[in-house]
Amino acid sequence: TLLHLAPRVWGYLYEHDEWLQKLAPIENMRRHFQRDRFEALVRDFAPDVFVASHPLCSVPMAAVKLGAAATEPKFRLPVVTIVTDFHVHETWVQRGVTLYVVGHEGMTAELTHRGLRPEQVHAMGIPVAKSFAPDAKDVAALKARFKLDPSKAVALFLLKGRESDFVERALFQVALLNRPTEILFNTAGNDALAAVLRR
Repeated sequence: TLLHLAPRVWGYLYEHDEWLQKLAPIENMRRHFQRDRFEALVRDFAPDVFVASHPLCSVPMAAVKLGAAATEPKFRLPVVTIVTDFHVHETWVQRGVTLYVVGHEGMTAELTHRGLRPEQVHAMGIPVAKSFAPDAKDVAALKARFKLDPSKAVALFLLKGRESDFVERALFQVALLNRPTEILFNTAGNDALAAVLRR
């Protein structure tokens, strides 16, 4: 897939979703072929529930639920999408998905604004494998390592571009916490952005 063969191209298209809309005819054709594969999987394994943590899986499965095979009992299974982003991208939202698990309440509001029922969206955080944070339980040691005040909460934000509007909104949300908080920005190697934030 494009995600594996050219991740940077996928990243660009993801950030500029107007291109995804221009590629809609190709996407619809790809979805058709993938739908057949997912339909075969359901026929072979008869799962009780389908859980996806990436749109490349939830999109064709949602298409299966909306297709002709949906009249069969085995295709009436719930489709759960775990949104592993901190914002709602167009590709995550699909007719046919039963339930969304999202990272925070702001995403709940965004999805309901797009027409989903509140009971379809559950803010439960984003699952993270232990291998990504083997020493995460020792919060005091981590704060000492990064020279952070042990008495304060920490808010960490990942930035990819200038995203000035996002920075302002993030700072406002942290202010609403009404508790001493240290704010960290990861600029993903963007030195120009880091220089702007240090001013």
